[in-house]
Amino acid sequence: MTILNIAVESVALYKVTRCRDKILHGCSFRKTSERTIADCLAKCLMNCTCRSFQMCGDDKTCSLCLSYNSSMVIENVKGSCGYFALERNQEQNGAMVQKSCFRNTNCCLTSGPCLHNGRCKPSYSSDILHSPRFTCVCAPGYRGNRCEQPIKSCHGYIGGTADHAPASGKYTIIDDMDKPFLVFCDFNWTFDGAIMSWTLIQSYQLKNKDEFQLKSFYIDHPKNEETPQWESYRLSIFKMKSIQKDSSKWRMTCRYETDGLNYTDYMEGLKTKVDILSFRENGCKEVEFINVRGYNCTHCEAMLKQNKNRSFHHDSLHSFEDCPFKPLNSIKCDGRREDNFGLYKCINPIHRCSMDEESTSQTWLGS
Repeated sequence: MTILNIAVESVALYKVTRCRDKILHGCSFRKTSERTIADCLAKCLMNCTCRSFQMCGDDKTCSLCLSYNSSMVIENVKGSCGYFALERNQEQNGAMVQKSCFRNTNCCLTSGPCLHNGRCKPSYSSDILHSPRFTCVCAPGYRGNRCEQPIKSCHGYIGGTADHAPASGKYTIIDDMDKPFLVFCDFNWTFDGAIMSWTLIQSYQLKNKDEFQLKSFYIDHPKNEETPQWESYRLSIFKMKSIQKDSSKWRMTCRYETDGLNYTDYMEGLKTKVDILSFRENGCKEVEFINVRGYNCTHCEAMLKQNKNRSFHHDSLHSFEDCPFKPLNSIKCDGRREDNFGLYKCINPIHRCSMDEESTSQTWLGS
């Protein structure tokens, strides 16, 4: 092992530790041919993501590394190879650090580490091994240290250690063709203290029911999908499936835009129990929770229906007759049974989704 000093104005500010006949396995993300160790170091300093480097062979191959020896395996090799780790010379004072080569190198200008049109901001860290030399301000729809992760649903806007829910509203997400589009997100706390995220895939007023009542979710029927709204809105099946890959649940709400989240006239289920985007049945199916006109049950079966001529909905009277969930006071309309959360060929004005022509019904995918 050899220690080399990097001098600035005749003062060694950084130490380069060379491990002869060793390489950092799998670290290389860029290779060039350089004449000297100093040239290879310069390439590392100019690249924001470089944490260490190594040189090998008679052709002086310079390999820039994303990691350093505390996080990856060092291998022994024979030949003219060397792995180089950088660290700050702790004996130097802060005034000298201000003059160092790290301080003067804006790696954002020389390497462009941020992906997907993210904006790079240099941080001029004096500790290249343990502190980032840049931060990325991501474009809408992306996240990650380098904006490398596309946000596929509203769930992507919840941080891994978030202690507060984001504000509900319109957000940009990315579909499976890497195209950004706008959606409405609802964030709320669960009873066990977790944050749930919900992505709106459909909403319409009762007066617009004819546009939706014969369109099951497995039929492509986009409505105003570029401009999320409450009156008449539905995403394409392609975008709904893209969102569903990042979702584990679905729910139905009423009058969300005026009443907020209200658990009277509300239904929620697991994708693993009922996949609303492919469901083609009429039967008693398990839901996590359902409330119809104040009657509710948890982890029970209710009558759910959807086929090519009927949109997804709950049949209240049929559920009372044949399923464990038995909402009282369900009505009939000329031989038809009461519809909740969709279809609305038989309307009960006591149900919040169908109180009047301005009442709205929403469908969400969430996790």
